[in-house]
Amino acid sequence: MKRILIIITFFAISSCAALPGHYTSLENHSLLSLNEVLERIENDRVIFIGETHDTARDHLVQLEVIKHFQENGKKVAIAFVLF
Repeated sequence: MKRILIIITFFAISSCAALPGHYTSLENHSLLSLNEVLERIENDRVIFIGETHDTARDHLVQLEVIKHFQENGKKVAIAFVLF
């Protein structure tokens, strides 16, 4: 029963996550959409995406970046660093 409750809780929490409505440019502090961010990084060879480990929203952003590159024929290598 405990295992089922944990699984249900995980899906309930993860299904509540949504992508942020905007992103802040570190260059000039302007607000950007996800598509604008993806356009800016589209030709970069290395991209670092930070996260708060237990924040599903951060993981959704990471997934969208990976999907964007995959859908546009880019080779993607993913590395994880845990502290």
